[in-house]
Amino acid sequence: MFDITPEHVGRLSDADLRELIGRLCIAEVRKMGASTSAVRYGGDQDAKDDGFDVVVTLPVGYPPIAGGYIPKRVTAFQCKKPSLAAAGITKEMQPKGKLRPSIVALPTRASAYVIVSSGSSTTKRALDARVAAMKEAAGTYAKTLTLAFYDRDHIATWVRDFPGVVVWLRERSGLPLSGWRPYGEWAAKVDEPYIPDSASRVHLKDRILEPVAGITELRKLAAMPAAVVRFVGHSGVGKTRLLQALFDDRIGTDSLDPASAIYTDMELAPDPAPAALLHRLIADSGRAIVVVDNCDSQTHGKLTKICSAGQTNVSLITVEYEIREDQPEGTEVVRVDAASNDLVERVLTLQYPQLGQSNTRRIAQFAGGNLRLARAIADTVRRGQSVAQLQDAQLFHRIFHQRNEDQSLLRAGRIFSLVFSFDGKNTDAASELARLSSLSGVPVDELYRHLAALKKKGIVQTRGLWRAVLPEAIANFLATEALEDYPTATLEAHFREGPERLLKSFSRRLGYLHTSGCAVEVAREWLREGGWLSDLGELGDSRQTIFQNITPTVPEEALAAIEREVAVAPGDEALGRLSWCLDVLGLIAFDTNLFERCISAMAKLLGPMEGPQHSQFREDFQGLFHMHYSGTEATIHQRLHALQDLMKSEVPHQRNVALLGLE
Repeated sequence: MFDITPEHVGRLSDADLRELIGRLCIAEVRKMGASTSAVRYGGDQDAKDDGFDVVVTLPVGYPPIAGGYIPKRVTAFQCKKPSLAAAGITKEMQPKGKLRPSIVALPTRASAYVIVSSGSSTTKRALDARVAAMKEAAGTYAKTLTLAFYDRDHIATWVRDFPGVVVWLRERSGLPLSGWRPYGEWAAKVDEPYIPDSASRVHLKDRILEPVAGITELRKLAAMPAAVVRFVGHSGVGKTRLLQALFDDRIGTDSLDPASAIYTDMELAPDPAPAALLHRLIADSGRAIVVVDNCDSQTHGKLTKICSAGQTNVSLITVEYEIREDQPEGTEVVRVDAASNDLVERVLTLQYPQLGQSNTRRIAQFAGGNLRLARAIADTVRRGQSVAQLQDAQLFHRIFHQRNEDQSLLRAGRIFSLVFSFDGKNTDAASELARLSSLSGVPVDELYRHLAALKKKGIVQTRGLWRAVLPEAIANFLATEALEDYPTATLEAHFREGPERLLKSFSRRLGYLHTSGCAVEVAREWLREGGWLSDLGELGDSRQTIFQNITPTVPEEALAAIEREVAVAPGDEALGRLSWCLDVLGLIAFDTNLFERCISAMAKLLGPMEGPQHSQFREDFQGLFHMHYSGTEATIHQRLHALQDLMKSEVPHQRNVALLGLE
């Protein structure tokens, strides 16, 4: 996969060859620790400016590496696609019978002139002949000027030192690694400036930083060999854009080396798979930073184990649109919150100047810091049109508007949003797509076409066979509308009778819809005394997950269901079967109004527990009483009151003393 051959180099156009040498020089200069401003290239490849294609001018004090690819402090490269023999070299250096003025102007003794020919593949004898021709053409300047000739074999060897350049070369030569890309337009054009946000929204190691300060800290982490960093945050808040900025030398200092970056999005089904690519990079012992976007937790865990298995110079950065509270082993987790409205306005002004101030302000206010949502709305506004007076629902609906079509795309979006994710690839009678089809009354084939249309709009994202409507703001709005289209009993029965995974996905969506009366009604029906989820001690893993998923929508009802079970549990064994409820109670305890009830229920469940699991739960329980990072908004007074009640409760006094760590 990283076997670069001279043929790869030979496939390049003149312009691409110059770009390749420029990238390689920048990578070499970075390796020396010098500024990339030491490398100059660009302009029209065929311009008659008598200049060089790439020039490296290292500052005094940065001597080139002996025997390296940049032989002198000032090194000029002339890039040519044809195979240059002696006559061609003479014509290149003396186009009118006289040595080029640009060569004459090179400083003596500190300079080198290098001809690069992607069409040449020379033996040592032929190479010596070409260098001899260069010396003859240079005349007396050959005594002080270092001269070299690089054929495509030499360039291929140079490229292998930089994995990011390998990926770039394979892409430009028409033999790409499927799904893998070099540093480039991951989220924005490379020359597009990064617009910093004044709001602190990058969470790293118990600190909340402004993005630019976060970039500085993240560069230090990712620059370390075998480092593993994970970006998490809701879809559309700018995670990938922030990640791209880590490699941008226009922002701050010590930017990461673009030549070491290899990027993929799991939606692209990369081949080779990230694990195989990591193994190869580690075996090659080269420096690389592998970036995997839309990387689920399972894949992240697998890749982390590979990176930490032994000595390696490879770092890993993964990006995920789901926010989880767990801390993957060996990983620095970075959470990125929504952008400020001010930043969204500035981005829209730059990217959509035709919108006008009033439209820009309204869209930014509506998007609530979600850049993807803001762009989705901005894309629908034609020049001279005003959306400043539209209600939120009208703005949401604009995203799904198709000229000369009915509302079928909007209806499909509503159906897809009822679940957090679904299998969007399989269409047989038992598939999840068929189940959604039967609820909506839209034929599977038609629903599949709508799915493809929404993916093109950027509203549906893909990971393998799974599909999801994103950002969450769009999905939650559409799901709320969809719930109002069906009787509660119909929805409940339809999902309970379908695939178990789809039922869990539906429950997860309900957990985001605490303001929806319909979502609350479904959740309450499941949790009521005698309801489908009421016998907590007998729930299997699947229904425990569903209970946890819907708790944010009806936290008080979930707490009441746990309290009922705890109150009638006949003994320690029965209480032990309810231990899974401790995680749920820990989350509900965030609510000041429910804190004291949660503490009481947790104490009863923790009492009979033993072993390592008890130690972890006990730690979490005690953490609710910490002054900082307690995980609850309960006041000091409420926490003291809960402690007093606990010490006076019917649970044995010694048990509570131990539980609180007061023994």
